[in-house]
Order: sequence, then structure tokens, then C-alpha cells
Amino acid sequence: MCLIKSKKRGRQTESKREPLVSIIILNWNGIRHLGKRMLKECLGSVLCQAYRNYEVIFVDNGSTDGSAEFVGRNFPKVKIMELDKNYGVAEGNDRGLRIAKGEYIVFLNNDTKVSPDWLSGLVEVANSSDDVGICGSKLLGQVPGRAVGEGRMNLLVMCDVTSRHATTTECFCVGGSSMLVKREVLDRLGQCFDPEFFAYFEEVDLCWRAKLAGYKVMYVPASEVVHKGGATSNPRAGQRSSMEFYHLMKFNHFRNKIWTVRKNTRFPLTQLLMVPVAATTLLQIMRMMLSRDWEYGITVMKYMFSEKRKSAGIEKIPLKKQLSVLLH
Repeated sequence: MCLIKSKKRGRQTESKREPLVSIIILNWNGIRHLGKRMLKECLGSVLCQAYRNYEVIFVDNGSTDGSAEFVGRNFPKVKIMELDKNYGVAEGNDRGLRIAKGEYIVFLNNDTKVSPDWLSGLVEVANSSDDVGICGSKLLGQVPGRAVGEGRMNLLVMCDVTSRHATTTECFCVGGSSMLVKREVLDRLGQCFDPEFFAYFEEVDLCWRAKLAGYKVMYVPASEVVHKGGATSNPRAGQRSSMEFYHLMKFNHFRNKIWTVRKNTRFPLTQLLMVPVAATTLLQIMRMMLSRDWEYGITVMKYMFSEKRKSAGIEKIPLKKQLSVLLH
């Protein structure tokens, strides 16, 4: 039962285009990590949207806590896709995409609660121009006292997602916790998320490739999401398997940052950017080793010098355009 009221009265007028939107919610042991209440809040808020033309696909990443059964009992309108194991964020979402029918695809974290106008806000901006390829929401609650979701690269080649604008604006990337991607973008790129990433930086890589292909990435503050953030990857006291997964996520963060730069730049920009990337990564590796995460630190080091398959067509993109994308 929807208890949240939309700020907008009535349904959208018939003159507005209402393409089918496929909302993909990836889950891995959501009941264990979030609790039934939060999982119910997420799906309940999604099903209370002012925008009506959508489908919800719940992709269960090999959970062992009964998440899929819980959703099936409480949300019969939700399509459930059960995977045989945990494929990670990147490939898990890619697999959900295989059964999605929408012209627009929305990827949403399971530790979120969306506003009634969340989806209509994203669709409105996506509809505004053929050049708009990706739209992202304003994320509240992830960082105390701050809204995030508007990403830009800083001098250390780190993606800062602190939101600075109160109105819709173009940016370098958006937060992967709630992002809309046009299917035509994915068709042109030939790939959604890079399955080798498993988790972290997969949305940065996707946004980077889309911008290099000529699409705009837009931050949409009218689309609000409360995001707990890190609920699945944070370690839980007394659970060794959870702690090991947390260490793996830290490793993925450093490795995937290196891969993202290597994929989406060419000589000599790659070599220039790898200087600050190497410096910041090595500092983090030293911290990992001091905290006895030495095995992850040593493994990350090899990715500083290993190659990563380049994004298609990157060698033909002028360096000036590559720089303009980075500095947007």
C-alpha cells in the first residue's frame, strides 16, 4: 500500500512521452545485510511511483537468506531472476538486463528508498534530448549532511560525487546507486557494465565510455533517493566471510580505478594520468599492508603495470576530446 504522496498532482498528461522503463534491483543476501524492513521499504517505494509505465526486475545474486522468496511473497508484481551464484554488481546487473524490455534501463541499489517522483524526474530529463544518454539521482543519507551523485574527476584522478548544483546539470559521471541508461546507449557501446570489474567503478567506466561516444551524462536533483550506502559490503562483527568480502571490495576499488583509466585513455594521456593514480594507490596499498591486508596490497600492485583491453575506438578519439570529457 502506497502511503507516500507525490509532490505532483495527477498522472502525467498524454502529451508527455512515457517509454517503458525497466528497473533492475540487484540483491545479494538483502535480508541478512539490510533486514526485511529495509528491503520492503525499497521495493515498496519503487512501486509507489507517480510514473506508471515501468517493470521491476529483482535480480538475486545467489542469496542464501531467502531474499527471493520474501520478495515473491510480498511483491507479486515484481519479476524475480535468481542466479546460481554471486556474480558481483557488474555482471549481476548485466544478467538482469537480458530480460529487461524497457527502452530505458534504471539500475537501483537494494539499500535505497526512492521518492514518489524519483522515476518521473529521471525520465523527464532523459526525454529532453537525444544527446542525453545517462541520468543520475540525488543521493541522500550516504554522506551525513551532504547530497551526492554529481561526479567529477579531481586532480588525483578520483571521482568526487559531491553535489554542487540544485538544478539539473551535465557532469562527468553519476552515482551507480540510482542511474538511468538509455538502451540505445548500450546498443552503441556494445556492453553495459564490464563484468571483469565485479564491483566498484563500473558506473564510472560506463559513464566515461558514454561521454566518449558523444552522449551527455546528467545529474538530476529532482530525482531523490535515500541511500544507506555500503550496507552489503561493510563487514559485520564476528563474520569471517563478511570480512573477507569487505577486503575483496577494497581490492576491487583500487584495481578497478586503474583499469578504468587504462581502458578509456590512450597514449600519452594514459601515462600522464597513471602518475597520480599510482601515487594514491600505492599510499592506500601501504595502509592496507599496515592493517595486515598485505595479500590484497601485493595483488593490487601487479595491476599497476598490467594491461587492460581498451574501450572500442579509443585510439581514434582525439586527445583534445578525451581531455574535455575528463575536465567537464
